[in-house]
Amino acid sequence: MISTKSNSGLFDFGPDDYWMWGFEQGKCDGTMKPWDASSKLAQHANMDGAILPISCYTSVEKSPYIAPWDVPTTENPFGYGEYLLFEKSGLFPEVHQCLSPDAMNYYLDNLKTIANMYKPVGKQTIKYYCHWDIAVGEDYWMHIHFAQITYGVPILVSDPPEDL
Repeated sequence: MISTKSNSGLFDFGPDDYWMWGFEQGKCDGTMKPWDASSKLAQHANMDGAILPISCYTSVEKSPYIAPWDVPTTENPFGYGEYLLFEKSGLFPEVHQCLSPDAMNYYLDNLKTIANMYKPVGKQTIKYYCHWDIAVGEDYWMHIHFAQITYGVPILVSDPPEDL
């Protein structure tokens, strides 16, 4: 893998970042489709300096798909499932969740925690992937985010490249 530019530092969610949980539903006010909370989480995580400037990565590998139940926690301050990734379920009628800026920052921090949990020895986090999924049963629904993290060994390249 080769990157040509770095991502700039911390990129938290601001006071207007209320996002629908998934389904490319956009912001909670109905704007910004086809984005959703999962795609914005991945975008912000990837903007938080994961990539080094002008680098090559060798030994690139991806984590397995990580579901909420793979990363339990003792509490979730926002009333969703007790996982480091978003999960909410219930009986019909289905309710689509609006994640507040605080909830978005909570899950953003958790993505970074998860990346460290799954990081192979000697590798660096290169890219975050977060996506939504939905399960519907006869009388229930479940909304989840799952993650996959890409890792590699960085090899710094000079800028501009030197002649060989």
